[in-house]
Amino acid sequence: MRTILLLLLSAVVCHSHAIAQEKAIDYPQIGQSCPDFVIHNVPDDADSVLSKTYFDGRFFILAFWSKYCSGSAASFPVIDSLQQEFKNQVMFFLIGNEDKEERMRPMYKAIRERLNLTVPFAFDSLLFKKLVPGPVPAFVWIDNKGVVQAVTGSLALTSENVSFIPAWGALRILRP
Repeated sequence: MRTILLLLLSAVVCHSHAIAQEKAIDYPQIGQSCPDFVIHNVPDDADSVLSKTYFDGRFFILAFWSKYCSGSAASFPVIDSLQQEFKNQVMFFLIGNEDKEERMRPMYKAIRERLNLTVPFAFDSLLFKKLVPGPVPAFVWIDNKGVVQAVTGSLALTSENVSFIPAWGALRILRP
């Protein structure tokens, strides 16, 4: 009996420690500077790595997606059309959660070619885990000073909402 009690107590302590470590992740907080990040595996970039400083002075939206979410793939044409519509004002960047089976890259390549997508993209599981606090698709809206203005789902990804980006300061129209 005593052994079982000690095992249960150990399990609770270990679980509590794991939860505490998980909560230590520095997810983006609205109104605060976006945590520093590096995007690895950028296919169209000579260095293959971009840091947060690459986006300095630009409004940008990081769009996180996964192969397990059909809503993510459904958002690609919307993101691409918004990128084209607001190309001089806002930069979109797709970030996929790399999979162990290595099926995501060929899947995305086929979608990219079929839809003729032009949005920059990368596959970076570390960044995904660092900046995505919930389900995907997830969009982190960051202003030209590096401050997180919103963290949303795909419903907020509208032309009307993106058109307000240059006037950020009184942003209150975004809803997840």
